[in-house]
Amino acid sequence: MQKYYKYILILASFLCISHGYSEELRFKYAKGDSYRILSTVKQNVIVNGKYDHSAEIVNRISVEIIDVDEDGWGEHQARFMTSETAVKGLNEKEFTWGQEYESLFWISPLGEYSVSDEYYMPTTRNVPLFPTRNLNPNEGWEGEGLEVHDLREVFGIEKPYIIPFKARYIYKGEIEIDGKKLQEIAVYYKLDYANPVPKKEEYSKNDQIIDFPFHTSGNFEQTIYFDAELGAMHSYK
Repeated sequence: MQKYYKYILILASFLCISHGYSEELRFKYAKGDSYRILSTVKQNVIVNGKYDHSAEIVNRISVEIIDVDEDGWGEHQARFMTSETAVKGLNEKEFTWGQEYESLFWISPLGEYSVSDEYYMPTTRNVPLFPTRNLNPNEGWEGEGLEVHDLREVFGIEKPYIIPFKARYIYKGEIEIDGKKLQEIAVYYKLDYANPVPKKEEYSKNDQIIDFPFHTSGNFEQTIYFDAELGAMHSYK
């Protein structure tokens, strides 16, 4: 009987210690807050199973929180300035393009997005998407995400083109960068999506036969550094 009580005491102590290291990850919003994001994406583009071109995409984003509801969702008003430089083949001529977008959307404390289908941005939504429970270091979870693309110029599809995916996350634990304590999160997801045939009314030129994307595939890996005290993204790579 004495050994039994010792076992219970040790187990209870272990649970207390484990709980002490757990972390609650939540986004926090305050009306009037604003921030800017500068990101660079380098990618190789494959079309019909063959290499088509390499591209470097630069995104400049400015955001203001214009409202916060009683459940902690924040309404974001954002401007996205996107430019792309691409090269087709070795030593071939570069071509560039640029585009600006305005967008209005809500994000929950867990990271879930609510966006009207009139907006093409943000292109990646529900990443990161936090679980409702506290997390211990090296603990994983999954979340449903979306990639959204503007295919008006390429395929003549008027509405935002949405590709769902399931992301896998691992909470790596606390890390210190430039004297600041941050939470490190690894994100992985794979696109392997058989695209449905768009409806005729979704084409911008209904009187013409227009190609549409048949299948979308790709792999994505990212490390996120999250500021749990501020309830905001610090950086990512």
